[in-house]
Amino acid sequence: AVCVDEVDDPVCQKTQLRIMDLDTAFNLQAYDDDLAHVFDLAFTDDDSAVVSGGCSLYDSEFLCHAGRMIKWDLESVSLVWDTEIGIREVKNLVEAPHSDEIISAGFAGAYLWDVETGMHTNHLAAEFFYNFAVGYSPDGSQAAVAGNAIIILHDTETWDRIDTFDDHSDTVQLLAFIENGTRLVSYGDDDQLIFWDVTTGLAVNTTPMEEEIRDMLY
Repeated sequence: AVCVDEVDDPVCQKTQLRIMDLDTAFNLQAYDDDLAHVFDLAFTDDDSAVVSGGCSLYDSEFLCHAGRMIKWDLESVSLVWDTEIGIREVKNLVEAPHSDEIISAGFAGAYLWDVETGMHTNHLAAEFFYNFAVGYSPDGSQAAVAGNAIIILHDTETWDRIDTFDDHSDTVQLLAFIENGTRLVSYGDDDQLIFWDVTTGLAVNTTPMEEEIRDMLY
């Protein structure tokens, strides 16, 4: 995602998505996204489309007034659907393995979406205000959603809550399943990197971080 705003303004007002060939580093396609700031991207399970999430309108103090998600068809380079989400930005998107579902997270809450229709089907961890971090287990049978400093583990068939992890003392910003879904790693504003045993719900290792972590991939 690249800012292509022609106005000399510290707040970007227009973003372009560029699909690149990793071997040549050439742009294959470009999409005028209509989002001022893209925070995250997620390919659909069959790689036929990409969903962008972010904010479409900022004020002069860089406060978002319109969270938004947009789905693009990669073959036809056309917009499939465009959905506004409350008044705050979408910070994270995670596509469910082997499924047509996606979870969005951010100031507006954590929501489950039907990727085909762009309609949300569930509001997750609704009692929390900050929902920044989400993740699916590799087989798609479980999903973790962070609400403030608490991580909630869900069964994705029923969306019942399986367990709660609460050793963080400040907002959880990142999380990821590792080791075939048996472990979960999370990072929060308390600068703690915590490794969890998913089967017992216990923290098995806590590492204080001297530098901020901006993203995690496994």
